[in-house]
Amino acid sequence: LKDKGQITEEKYQELKARAKKEGAGKILAGFDGLTPYIKSVDGQHRIDFHGRINFDLRAYEDDTRNLNGTDQATNFLVRRARMSIDATLFKYLDLKVEGNFAGTTNLTDGYIDLKYFPEARLRAGQFKIPFSFEELTSSRFIDFVERSVVNNLSPGRDLGAMVHGKRLGGMVEYGGGIFNGRGQ
Repeated sequence: LKDKGQITEEKYQELKARAKKEGAGKILAGFDGLTPYIKSVDGQHRIDFHGRINFDLRAYEDDTRNLNGTDQATNFLVRRARMSIDATLFKYLDLKVEGNFAGTTNLTDGYIDLKYFPEARLRAGQFKIPFSFEELTSSRFIDFVERSVVNNLSPGRDLGAMVHGKRLGGMVEYGGGIFNGRGQ
């Protein structure tokens, strides 16, 4: 309304102050697509809940045998059963906690990300090492069911700290850090 000249600057400031006062301390909840969230009215705090499951089904015809003569058994394997919580606090602090519940339960990601400057963000915790593009790409977005055998040579997740960011409008991304080298 202010941009169209329908209200004065004074009225705009009054409405803005009133909206801030009435919305203080309130939270909103809903869905962003299929992702449930909770957030503050002012947009400074937000918690998103994610989950996914990947499974394999291997089925064989009756009397199918391995080369050693044993029967092939039809089986169902849950590869990933992940649940995660992503949070933004005070607009500049991101948190992520993700666990894998397929088979044994373990922490896949758990880190804090300070994002005051988009060109130089600081991250500390357990996360993917910025080394292999294939490893950094989520399994949701790779072209094949399996990653390449070459990917076994690159490090995965590790405990450490890094500086990362984007330059030139996202055309260039970088990341470098120090890790303990023990893996997940």
